[in-house]
Amino acid sequence: MGLTILAAGTSIPDLITSVIVARKGLGDMAVSSSVGSNIFDITVGLPFPWLLWSFFNGLSPVQVSSNGLFCAIVLLFVMLLFVIISIAACKWRMSKLLGFIMFLLYFVFLVVSVMLEDKIISLDGKGHWICWRLFSIIVLLSKNTCLFGLRLIHGIGRSGDIAAIQPKAAGSSLLNKLTNSVMLDILKLSGVRSVACCFVVPMATGMSLTLCFLTLRHRRPKARYIIWPRIDQKSCFKAMITAGFEPVVVENVLEGDELRTDLEAVEHKIEELGAENILCVHSTTSCFAPRVPDRLEELAAMCAKYNIPHIVNNAYGVQSSKCMHLIQQGARVGRIDAFVQSLDKNFMVPVGGAIIAGRASASPSLDVLITLLTLGASGYKKLLSERKEIYSFLAQELKSLASAHGERLLHTPHNPISLAMSLDGLQAGCDKAVTQLGSMLFTRQVSGARVVPLGKEQTISGHTFRGFMSHSEAYRCPYLNAASAVGITREDVTLCIKRLDKCLRTLKKDGNAVKVIVIVSSIAKRRQISCSKESIICVGSSYVPRISPNDINSLSIVNGTFSEVKEAMFSHMPSLQLLSLANNNIKALPRDLFIDLDSLIELDLRGNAFECDCRAKWLMTWLKNTNATVSDVMCAGPEDLKDKRLNDMTSLHNECISTDFVLHQSVASESLSVDTFSYKNDVYVALAAPSAESCMVFQWDHIEMNFRTYDNITGQSIVGCKSLVIQDQVFVIVAQLFGGSHIYKFDEDQSRFSKFQEIEVSKISKPNDIEAFQIGSDWFFVIADSSKAGLSTLYKWNDKGFYSYQSLHEWYRDTDAEFLDLDGKAHLILASRSQVPVIYQWSRSNQKFIQQGEIPNMEDVVAVKHFRIKEELYLAMTRYIGDSKVLRWGAKQFAEIQALPSRGSMILQPFFFKERYYLALGSDYTFSQIYLWDDDKKLFDRFKEVYIQAPRSFTVVSTDRRDFIFASSFKGNTQIFEHIIIDLSL
Repeated sequence: MGLTILAAGTSIPDLITSVIVARKGLGDMAVSSSVGSNIFDITVGLPFPWLLWSFFNGLSPVQVSSNGLFCAIVLLFVMLLFVIISIAACKWRMSKLLGFIMFLLYFVFLVVSVMLEDKIISLDGKGHWICWRLFSIIVLLSKNTCLFGLRLIHGIGRSGDIAAIQPKAAGSSLLNKLTNSVMLDILKLSGVRSVACCFVVPMATGMSLTLCFLTLRHRRPKARYIIWPRIDQKSCFKAMITAGFEPVVVENVLEGDELRTDLEAVEHKIEELGAENILCVHSTTSCFAPRVPDRLEELAAMCAKYNIPHIVNNAYGVQSSKCMHLIQQGARVGRIDAFVQSLDKNFMVPVGGAIIAGRASASPSLDVLITLLTLGASGYKKLLSERKEIYSFLAQELKSLASAHGERLLHTPHNPISLAMSLDGLQAGCDKAVTQLGSMLFTRQVSGARVVPLGKEQTISGHTFRGFMSHSEAYRCPYLNAASAVGITREDVTLCIKRLDKCLRTLKKDGNAVKVIVIVSSIAKRRQISCSKESIICVGSSYVPRISPNDINSLSIVNGTFSEVKEAMFSHMPSLQLLSLANNNIKALPRDLFIDLDSLIELDLRGNAFECDCRAKWLMTWLKNTNATVSDVMCAGPEDLKDKRLNDMTSLHNECISTDFVLHQSVASESLSVDTFSYKNDVYVALAAPSAESCMVFQWDHIEMNFRTYDNITGQSIVGCKSLVIQDQVFVIVAQLFGGSHIYKFDEDQSRFSKFQEIEVSKISKPNDIEAFQIGSDWFFVIADSSKAGLSTLYKWNDKGFYSYQSLHEWYRDTDAEFLDLDGKAHLILASRSQVPVIYQWSRSNQKFIQQGEIPNMEDVVAVKHFRIKEELYLAMTRYIGDSKVLRWGAKQFAEIQALPSRGSMILQPFFFKERYYLALGSDYTFSQIYLWDDDKKLFDRFKEVYIQAPRSFTVVSTDRRDFIFASSFKGNTQIFEHIIIDLSL
């Protein structure tokens, strides 16, 4: 209320002056006074007090919290638009009508703003989009836009050039330029950092490809052919025909379940037809499984080799980091001239028109601009991240559904968007069942999925495709496609799976219209069978008989001698209400055996010999969640659980989850250290390889799922490579024994590292370790020098480079430096071969490290690493001779809690994966040991042995929901182990 009165008080003098000058006939002064007052309020009245507050609070930003602030700003612009329209409608004269309109507009704005602020109306997550869309509709529909200079009606482009500035449509041209700039930034953000330019066209993907082919025609007038690895999409094929070229279809090769590019066939066609007669190679990234993206990197290298243009159909690939990574890698190693993507599939905007003329509609540009401005870079990155998560969720759900119906999820790891599930069961039952499933899904509003039957033929422009839709002449099975597109939610997936399940059940039920009951017992003398339409009873069987009817209500298979039940035995009995498997010899039941029995009311499992081990874990969980009445499930083993009820258990002694480290990849190079960093959604690893005299930079390949060479920084006797990312700049500190140490910076234009700065060599004689860290807003790195005359030195970043900031620990042959937070304060520990480790504390007043103390009884420490377990701080102290030690911080000092035999060890590295804490202890003389933390004993237990020749470091790298550990080796290949979870209950 006080602020409202204050606002009124400051506005009343402006009102009085406006009235005075208006009565004198000076209308322009009256308007200028009111507008000028608002400008003063916004540019001075608000910022000046905020600036003062910020000065007195350490230059911290002022937090402005207001509900619906964004929509209120957009609404303000809309009101400004209406004000101008109103003035123009009144023929630029001030009148009572204009005054009334002004008052009405202000009242509307005030009411909406108050309702937004008080949350009387709420737009939730879609509010920004609605506000931008409302603004765009008002602008586009306004008939008077040309009167006040926006000029949006006339479209974009001029005289056959869609990118040209149109003088009659300055607003549209500006909008288009802005959209192209934003789109270029989004493409770089999505992974193709080398893209030079882009422009939005109001055409669908197929017509856009045609435009690309026609553009290439002027450069290659002799060309007649386009080489096209087959993908069954009509628009791609018609685009080539429309442009006047002859498609050369290259069939894919089958690798497992996947259909992949036949590189040999592509190269053979190039040599057969002649490079000068080929317009381009037309490849594809986004496609339906089991077809996977083309081998873009190899195709790009091939195009560069033969000097042939390369056009990529990236229809909905922007939403996939793997597809964008393929394009980036192809551009790095070879040739990619252009790549085309759809707006609607990647940015959730309306489908653009196919208008090709002197000028074209600005609507697609406006749609995508509004969407991108609404989302922002962080919002779009969040959408991409959510799409990846939904892809994994969709894969899990589809796999479970496939298993329940006796089908399988096709193994297509190289397709990052689309999945496929086999439909062998439907094809075997009825030839038309597969296409009928597609119709049923469509009528139930599941329009994204598509079914692919076998043997379909399609003729397009005179070319006959056998096995059309399957991207192959003879794929091994019919299948159903499902894709995880940007904007999809978990609820969408759940609903889709539910409807798909119901359709499959209906088709199978119709296929079993003739019901036959055949129950055979191997013990004829004891066989007792009773059947009716609603129930089946089988007594004394030595195995579980095959039950055909799917609408029975009661099933009893009792007093038998069988010990096993087949998987999905009851999946075709959705109406089953009563099930008895009593008094048999069952020891374990298949996982999720009862998951399809939605109508189950009563289950009898008495009189069996259940082993309550990992195999029973799923049953224990199911018993807790089912609504059915279940008899006592008694345990026959193991011994400590004998005669106990599984129904009462909440956990098993063994939770049936284990882990392991398996060799994933081997790098054919020795190394001393490994460091990792992330840059623009990609993960990189830097290896210090002294024998190769280089710092080898590797990049995670999202398609091949391994680490591949990205760059090579050469030097002399490189002993350390440390990465540092500061304000989107990537640096690699390269420590050398000879020739001085250097700092390299990543050059984004050249996609490689180039020398940025030399490090002072006067203080660094024998670098042994590099530690980089941040204190407040300042970045530092320290080099530990292990020579007798060396001097460990701290360096600081000053926005132009790194400079020597502080000298530490002179004459002590330092081996390692470790930065850590100790009781909320920055500390640095220096380990040494000639004395015990020394602890430094950062002084905020002096802005220096000051020696605080030391860690006693820890001579000859070669490495020190810190880690935390549930807020407890620990140190891992590596010793080459004697025992390595684990220390815990408490009572203002470090105390030993465990000693680990470590003769010949140069590294004791702590790390953790998925709430499991490990120690990796390297050894020059025997197997390296991996220890696992026991939370009950508060100690590490020996977990696994791995063989690495002279290990020098263990470095954790996580990417694409997979966890790896790099083991550097001084005498052998660098080994990459993957940390895997093993579910023993499966």
